Amino acid sequence: MFVHDYSAGSEGIPGIAIKNLNVHQTGTGLADGGEYGSAIELEDDNFRADNWQVLNNTVGYCGSHGNCIEFQGDTGSSSVIQGNSVQTWTHNGIDTKGVGTLLITNNVAHDEFNTGTTSPPPVGGAACYYNESNFSAGTGFDQDSVTENITFIANTCYNNSIGVQCSGGGTAQSNVGTNTINCYVFNNVFQNLEQTASGGDGVGIYVGNGVFDETRHINFNATGNVLGANYPLSSDSDTETSLTAWNNNNDGAAISGTITMRWHGADYTSLNGWQGSGACTGGCGGGDLWQINPGWDN
Repeated sequence: MFVHDYSAGSEGIPGIAIKNLNVHQTGTGLADGGEYGSAIELEDDNFRADNWQVLNNTVGYCGSHGNCIEFQGDTGSSSVIQGNSVQTWTHNGIDTKGVGTLLITNNVAHDEFNTGTTSPPPVGGAACYYNESNFSAGTGFDQDSVTENITFIANTCYNNSIGVQCSGGGTAQSNVGTNTINCYVFNNVFQNLEQTASGGDGVGIYVGNGVFDETRHINFNATGNVLGANYPLSSDSDTETSLTAWNNNNDGAAISGTITMRWHGADYTSLNGWQGSGACTGGCGGGDLWQINPGWDN
């Protein structure tokens, strides 16, 4: 299922709803050779306010460089991805890029095919739910004043490397210095997260600009989640990432071994600092972790 507006300067493809489909075994097979082949794909290269809906679909075995659901370029204020079941992909389960205000809710994603080989993650891992700010030059879209608001609420993920990932752009792009991503992760259940191909640790929530040298600012709020992973939270060294709230999350007691927080690229295996409001002591990377006082609930 493929709907794509390539036309420069068009008015977009507003009002599309894709629902109640059963889509399976797409692409060239379960080997990621770089060829794009998402099972359900909506893409607007002009980044118009389309307000798409993707509802109650069952999608699986999404091959090639495949996402089971790809949702890209809709900058509308009421876009929604809801009630879908996706499984077994080579890239990401539900992959969104360049959005406006998007609600992702009550979906189930599980059993990635292509897992990473590097521990600790997220290098090489695939996500059940993924968002990337990829506003590109040449579209006429004012990409220097973009604010993305994306909310993940009441979703399920299991047997995967990463639960949710919120990232900056995938390639070097100009005029993005004032862009902001507000990423909200509320009341989700992510269990049995590990890199199954390598035996490496999994990540409940990964946030940051990743390996991409971008300057987008990411505000991140996580509340009420079950994060069954040895790394409930992982953030790279990008200082443009801010954790605005971390409340009432727990590790689900589903993974054995040391529970570790990675914040701005540094690992913390003691969670005591997450419970208090005092300054960090003992070489904690400049106090970034404790200044925000997220209130880890373990």
